[in-house]
Amino acid sequence: MNHYVDCTLKDGSQERMELRQLTDQDVAEAARLCDRCVGKNLYSRDYLTAIVHDPRHFFYLLFSGENTPVGYMYFILMDRAELASISKLDAAQLDKICDEPDICIGNLRSIGLDEPYRSIGLSAELIRFSFAQLISLGAHLAVGLCWKPGQVVPMKKTMEICGMQYLTDAHRVWYDIHDLECPYCSGRCECDAAVYYKRLEDAQ
Repeated sequence: MNHYVDCTLKDGSQERMELRQLTDQDVAEAARLCDRCVGKNLYSRDYLTAIVHDPRHFFYLLFSGENTPVGYMYFILMDRAELASISKLDAAQLDKICDEPDICIGNLRSIGLDEPYRSIGLSAELIRFSFAQLISLGAHLAVGLCWKPGQVVPMKKTMEICGMQYLTDAHRVWYDIHDLECPYCSGRCECDAAVYYKRLEDAQ
């Protein structure tokens, strides 16, 4: 089922937008959108093609009223071991938020919006949509690794608006993606991530 979002644009006009799950036909445009929003090659065409039919991956494109993709929301179901691998956090740090070994975790993997659609509340709407989907899928915890170029966390305010709490910083999270072109590092990404989390029973 598709999901609709009503928003007020920066010029004061109203627009109804639609969230649709990624299809094979959307992959090329989705890859270009990701390149613009989060750095070239983080989510390549090959990567997106591989996840389209993976039942643990949920990649939604946000279409404007003119049926143009202008943003996306991507989240994944994972267990504690996979969260430890991607976040590079140790057991003691993870115990603070998920000490149950079999807990189902929703990783808010990535969110992106073209510039005209930023700073109008859409990121928070997409995250709340993700919470609802994750709850329906049986997840108990949502975790987001938010890009931290320098000492700035661009998503900090949005995370807090959505009730997510800061845990710690995870170091050089994206460094092992050799061909990622970080817009801050101008090459291989050495940025840290600020880790935010939310118990999903608190989102109901």
